[in-house]
Amino acid sequence: MPRNDRNGNVFSGRSIASDAQGGADRDSACWWNVRDARTFNGSISTNGTVINEQVGWRGADRLIQKTFGDMRLCMLAEDAGDRRSGDERPSHWIGRARRVVMEARRGSTTLSLEIVPQGGSLRTTWRVGGANRAFDAAAQAWRDRMLAVLDTTWELSSLRGEVSSLRGQISSIVSHHKRTCRMPPPRSSISTRWS
Repeated sequence: MPRNDRNGNVFSGRSIASDAQGGADRDSACWWNVRDARTFNGSISTNGTVINEQVGWRGADRLIQKTFGDMRLCMLAEDAGDRRSGDERPSHWIGRARRVVMEARRGSTTLSLEIVPQGGSLRTTWRVGGANRAFDAAAQAWRDRMLAVLDTTWELSSLRGEVSSLRGQISSIVSHHKRTCRMPPPRSSISTRWS
């Protein structure tokens, strides 16, 4: 029997992500189709109905997804806090969230790491192609590289958001200035002759 989280994601059996990716049986914490009806706050970039980049929140869950060519990276942190809890990078979600899933997909190959706080430590489940593996030095290096890429993606998205917000503020100021400071109309012609 499939297990669902409180947002409707399926973690065993046929996942909701598999429908968006050609019907292949895949377990996934990530949803790569924009037709997801759940409320999302943040930035999203799409190509048709497929998500290229998504950075933000679904309630208290934090989510970051990024596509690089044929590779898809994702990190979901359940109950990591809402927007008011700060603009922490994904590397800071681990330990605060009830559960963190990091995932990389290229073609039919999936690498995933599930991290769950348990009794003062972190329980890790490392999977390669769906098979459980030891969380060894190579897996730790993969985690560190993933976090570096996702932290950078998060920071770039935050900067784009700030730029957009500043542009909106500038536009409001210019609009207000035009309404309150009546400037004389520009001259219709300027003389270029020397007398």
